Amino acid sequence: MRICPKCGSRYMRDEAFCNNDGARTDPATAVMDDPSQLSGATLGTYVIQELLGVGGMGKVYKAEHSLLGRPVALKLLHEELSTRSDLVQRFFNEGRAVNQIRHENIIDVTDFGTTPDGRSYFVMELLD
Repeated sequence: MRICPKCGSRYMRDEAFCNNDGARTDPATAVMDDPSQLSGATLGTYVIQELLGVGGMGKVYKAEHSLLGRPVALKLLHEELSTRSDLVQRFFNEGRAVNQIRHENIIDVTDFGTTPDGRSYFVMELLD
């Protein structure tokens, strides 16, 4: 993770320069599992805003698509589970399954990804 010294924006990727103000970013010492450190971090095209909940396989964050301004829920697989290929596959199967069911009472999964440190995530619609 890297942090902009001017505005405090956080980037999951190794962004050398801040997308907001162009300042050179510094490597962060933040721990990814600390929700307070993730607030404001950029993960792909999503900016993490706050922790919504914690489950057996991961944590769910409120995030926003940085270009569209669309609020989403982002589910990030726990770090210790990310090294087990069977659990990563199960995690992605969960996301695929909800899209195959296509029911009005089931949340849509709209995106998948992997963090630079190898953790998997998927993006879902955010409901109040």
